[in-house]
Amino acid sequence: MKQNFNTVDFHWLTFQKGGSGIFALTAEQCRKYRDLFEKSVQA
Repeated sequence: MKQNFNTVDFHWLTFQKGGSGIFALTAEQCRKYRDLFEKSVQA
């Protein structure tokens, strides 16, 4: 994710019992990067 979307400021979540790969975006970020995300799905 970081490599493919290096302009997006992902908030990576941490868990008490471990685990990784879960991130959160604000609604504003989703709107801001919508075109970028859609292009990656279509590729």
